[in-house]
Amino acid sequence: MCRVTMWNLGKGMLMSSNNVVLLGGFSHESNTFSPLTMKAEEFWMYHSDFTALKSDGGEYTGAIQRLMRLGYRPLPVIATGSKVGGVIERRLLDRYMVGLTSILDQVDSTHVVGIQWVLHGSSRVDGVRDVQAKILKTLRDRFPAVPLVVSMDLHSTVTAEMVQLVDGLVHYRTAPHRDVEETGGRAADMLNELITSDLETERVAIKLPLLLPGEFGQTDSSVMKEITQRIEEFRNSSGALDVSLSQGFPWADEPDGVVTVVGVWTKNTLNPRLREQIRKLAQEVWEIRHDLYRTVTLHTVDALAGIKSTVRPGVGYTVFCDTGDNPTAGAPEDRVDVLEEVLQRNISDVFFVPIVDAYFVHQCLKVPRGALLTASLGGTLSNTPSLTVAALVLRTGRNDLMGSWAVVDINGNWVLVTELRFGVSSPALLVDCGFELDALPETMVVKSGYLFPPWKTFLRIHEGRELLLGTKGPTTLDVSTLPYEIMPGDNFPRQDQSGEMLEIYVSGRHNVSCEGIPLQ
Repeated sequence: MCRVTMWNLGKGMLMSSNNVVLLGGFSHESNTFSPLTMKAEEFWMYHSDFTALKSDGGEYTGAIQRLMRLGYRPLPVIATGSKVGGVIERRLLDRYMVGLTSILDQVDSTHVVGIQWVLHGSSRVDGVRDVQAKILKTLRDRFPAVPLVVSMDLHSTVTAEMVQLVDGLVHYRTAPHRDVEETGGRAADMLNELITSDLETERVAIKLPLLLPGEFGQTDSSVMKEITQRIEEFRNSSGALDVSLSQGFPWADEPDGVVTVVGVWTKNTLNPRLREQIRKLAQEVWEIRHDLYRTVTLHTVDALAGIKSTVRPGVGYTVFCDTGDNPTAGAPEDRVDVLEEVLQRNISDVFFVPIVDAYFVHQCLKVPRGALLTASLGGTLSNTPSLTVAALVLRTGRNDLMGSWAVVDINGNWVLVTELRFGVSSPALLVDCGFELDALPETMVVKSGYLFPPWKTFLRIHEGRELLLGTKGPTTLDVSTLPYEIMPGDNFPRQDQSGEMLEIYVSGRHNVSCEGIPLQ
């Protein structure tokens, strides 16, 4: 359901403040390989009143709190977002643009000193090549001389148009993301500096021929810690407003969805020496590409079978991530490949969290608990093979996140089947399904890429471990197998050759250049 909140915004309401900062956003991570078209009704949307976003711990929270602390009046314009999925239908963007322009028509521009926008950076709308640039151009056309800063996800897609249209951009610095609210605050700090100094900026974005699934870019790995430290050192020594690493988004057939090093300086401070240093920094990222891909080991179901035969009861937990069907990167969350292999190998005592199949759940709701139900499970969203199972219905229920759900026993394995897709962000979500956190099955298969921080904490407390399964699907970590059509084929790991990195340089808002620089 598209939730809309309206607040009457008139020019007269702005006359009491000369420090107005327009605040808004468009946030979605769109997987072009996912069969799920994102409908307009699946997005939340707020017009002019961000009350629900002021304390949710996200970028808007960080932005609003920091802007107010700095003495500005954040003026909410329009914001929208949804859970990760496929390409967004055009109707959502049309609705958003109508709302954006109608609200901007009511704003007294003489009181606007800055604009801050929250953009994931990897949104895809049907028929629109760069939705982020389209939104930014609307803002820039209305406010050609007002500083405009955006905050972006670590897994963003940075385009030349975006770099040209903004005055500054900042990214999350952690994966899993722990600094979302902080990033909103950092963007506000950058905006404040541009407003108070009345200076334009120079921006550099260096794009590498490198595809990097987030699982290989977790920032607590030793490899990522080292490169993150190098970026921080350069940021501090270079006098930059910000230097960041966008890991890109490989699960979209988009040429710009590659690893990108981004830097922002005040105008006339990015001298040739610093230009050479940021190029060298990008070269260093390229040189560790093999190390990045070695940060995790991808397992097969053989590993699950081996663990089941050796682990003694009460000895920790093992959580296997079904990475190819990861909903937080856009997958349907309904594939039954791993379950089928487990059943074929006569493995038992594995807990699957979840498999999405609304029809199967509704069948479970029609029978009493303890009934044996024979039905087809899975594949309903992805159009992949389903599995006919004999399932003992253990319990059923409903909540806002999962919709209706059922826990069933299939040959000694527990399976949580849900009506709705959702990110399995925490083991605490299972409490609603009647599980006690200290008494979960010791072997779990979770539809996820890397686990979120609450899972990692849970495993650390219980001396458990996280293992990644190299499974198939639209979020497979073997990106060389994805059916790219417009993504260049010379990107690593599809090919491993030096080639070129592309440097996008923008000074002010009009001086733009793109240059290919050989990789060593």
